[in-house]
Amino acid sequence: MRSPRRSSWATTGRANSSSRSSSPKRNTSTGSRPSSRRSPRSAPRTTSASNSATDRSLGPGGVASLVDLPSWPHDIPRRRRRPGPRRLERPQPPVDQADRPARGGSRGRRVLLPELRFGADRLPVDGRDLARSQRDHHLVRGRRHRRPARQLLLEPGATAQARARRLTVLRIDSVDGASIVVYELAGEASLPPLLISHATGFHAHCYRPVARALGERFHVWALDHRGHGASTVPAEWSVDWKRFGVDTRLVAERIAPDGGLVGVGHSMGGATLLMAAHADPDRFDHLVLFEPISFPGNDYDPDPEEELPIAQGARRRRRRFPTRAAAIENYASKPPLALMTPEVLTDYVEYGFADTVDEHGDPAIELRCTPEFEAAVFMTGGANGVWELLPEIDTPCTIVSGVVSDTEPSRVSEAIAHELPDARYVRFDDQTHFGPFSHPNELAALV
Repeated sequence: MRSPRRSSWATTGRANSSSRSSSPKRNTSTGSRPSSRRSPRSAPRTTSASNSATDRSLGPGGVASLVDLPSWPHDIPRRRRRPGPRRLERPQPPVDQADRPARGGSRGRRVLLPELRFGADRLPVDGRDLARSQRDHHLVRGRRHRRPARQLLLEPGATAQARARRLTVLRIDSVDGASIVVYELAGEASLPPLLISHATGFHAHCYRPVARALGERFHVWALDHRGHGASTVPAEWSVDWKRFGVDTRLVAERIAPDGGLVGVGHSMGGATLLMAAHADPDRFDHLVLFEPISFPGNDYDPDPEEELPIAQGARRRRRRFPTRAAAIENYASKPPLALMTPEVLTDYVEYGFADTVDEHGDPAIELRCTPEFEAAVFMTGGANGVWELLPEIDTPCTIVSGVVSDTEPSRVSEAIAHELPDARYVRFDDQTHFGPFSHPNELAALV
């Protein structure tokens, strides 16, 4: 092993004035350095002998007085960087240079797995999701033409309580091949079960604030209806609202095999809970329904040749954005999605879009509930047959509406309460049809 070379000025007695003037001083009594940092590419630092005026004095011609210099190597902490690449002190496994974490002030890249990069409150559900996240971790750095890492969060994921315990995600096969995904959102398994059924075009995670408000009293579940969120729909399936009701009943049987279930429904979700309660009356203890879709035959009879305005709006909905941030910015600037709380809007985009690529091969996101499917649901909703079932539903119900409008389902909410054998009606004049998204705590307080 080569012995360390002696400093040139220590052996010849000649100091390098340029090195000394640009190099930081070192206090040998304490071993401390000045606070200024040295560039990693600067010349090796020349250690000064001392901070005293006597030791810094130079003789004629810039020659230091050697008698003032302490003896090497005991009194001068000497550090010299050996020319050439720096050697590691111990063997380490090979690591891709791009994956090496930053240390010692170098410009490395710290790798974060997708489930942590995009929020520690969203973790993989099982080992397969974790394996995929580890396999695709490099996608965080933006490589193209691979499955985007954020999609790992969209296939059944847990919510914030996953930090404390693993939340359950169920996938239930329906009667015609549809696959219905059900999420555990809040509460302990020892609490009474509660099921949230969402509105057309949305999904289970839009109701996380409602679930959080109910988590102290209920074991909260929420489903993605077929064609929404992570649930699938059979190919060539024609929209039939009765199938939504069958799916809801199957989910209710799964999460509440002994009955005692409480249902919270919004718009279409309210209608599906009414269908399920009619088909399985012993399953439910109480229903809280915000403007459920149910119209008397003479009140809602659209011309099949003429598309409803709400269906036209759904069909014109923009289906693709370059990023989730762009989608949120777009929705937050115009109604009706601008009425959502920031958390609800973020969850709507996070779980309501799938990662894809655009026509140029660049990363993009696309609506999971397609505009065509959403429009078809709106066109068939008025003839869902729920109105005729109302007098036969004995489950206690609370019917809730926002301000009454001739163009909103709120216009028939009070009539629905009158048709039900055991129901009460509550109206919030400061809310719209999006009340569960803008005032989630008010809805939860009625349960």
